[in-house]
Amino acid sequence: MDGVRHSYPPRAAMSGWTFFSWIFQQIIPPVVSSVQAIISALSAYVAPVLLVAIGAYLAGRLIMLAYSPTQEPIGVFMKTLMKCAIAYWIVASAATYNQYLGTLLLTTLPTEITRVVSGASGSNLTQLQGQVFDDIWGKAWSAGLVVYRNIPSYSFKGLGLEIVVIIYWFVGLICIAIGFMVFIVAQFALALLVAVGIMFAALYPFSASRAYFDRWLSACLTMILLQVFIVAVLTILTSAESAVIAQLATHNGSFSSGDEIAQVQILFGGLLLFLVAGIAAYRLPGLAEAVGGGVVVDVATFGGAAYVAGASAAGLLSGAVAGGVGMAAAGASRSVNAIDAMSPTGPSLSG
Repeated sequence: MDGVRHSYPPRAAMSGWTFFSWIFQQIIPPVVSSVQAIISALSAYVAPVLLVAIGAYLAGRLIMLAYSPTQEPIGVFMKTLMKCAIAYWIVASAATYNQYLGTLLLTTLPTEITRVVSGASGSNLTQLQGQVFDDIWGKAWSAGLVVYRNIPSYSFKGLGLEIVVIIYWFVGLICIAIGFMVFIVAQFALALLVAVGIMFAALYPFSASRAYFDRWLSACLTMILLQVFIVAVLTILTSAESAVIAQLATHNGSFSSGDEIAQVQILFGGLLLFLVAGIAAYRLPGLAEAVGGGVVVDVATFGGAAYVAGASAAGLLSGAVAGGVGMAAAGASRSVNAIDAMSPTGPSLSG
């Protein structure tokens, strides 16, 4: 024998990993299955309380509008009534809440965005689960195994190269685990937010508590964005690891004295990629919070600016109309006075 370990097809080493899938199955499905029970319980509790609060709120609004002649009482009251009706319609039924908020935030948006983003690399993931992380680890394991089996045995050079391969496996596993933990936390937090979201939906009609609903929606968007970022990182890693395996395949077969060094260099590039991906995954929660937390704030700021602009425009328009009417009246008055001044005075009837 030539002292070189025999190489084998890497695909067989990629199919047996189920470590991350097992962890995913132990955490996420039980959490998601319990979300429905929590939503049903909260709906039965919150709906009667919301109905009483809406009645008191509408009565207070009517009293306020009665003493506020500057506003349009019918229009303002109808808008308030519409908000209250929509909120109660969503809160009173767990099925309605799931249709328009729960399922949309927990399943539909993450799944559709995952499918679109992963399609850029040809992965076409229908749902992000633990198996995706197992596949990436399987590719990393296979790439390292190709190099390891072709390293010369019983030499100091071979020992050093084996240490490099082991470091590659270790760093790859740690970085994939970081991304997996960020993904699990995002899934768990989103399920928790959706489970208790019916309470925040009940706060939407009231101007004093609407900010809580805005922050809840912002938190949900943050968790969805975090999953989107994880999908993007996984898509990049999948494409990169496939490229590493393809490059290693071109060096497989008979080796010269420098072939194993070339393979280790390719593996070192994969190691650097894992380090960058791990650091990015660690920073993704802050990035998602910065982006997701700004969505509602920007919308609220835009809405406030639009309201101020509309009010200013309405004030200018009403001022212009009032000024025009005043100018027209003043002009008419001056015309009448001028006509009176030019008209000759008739003879006195008494004389």
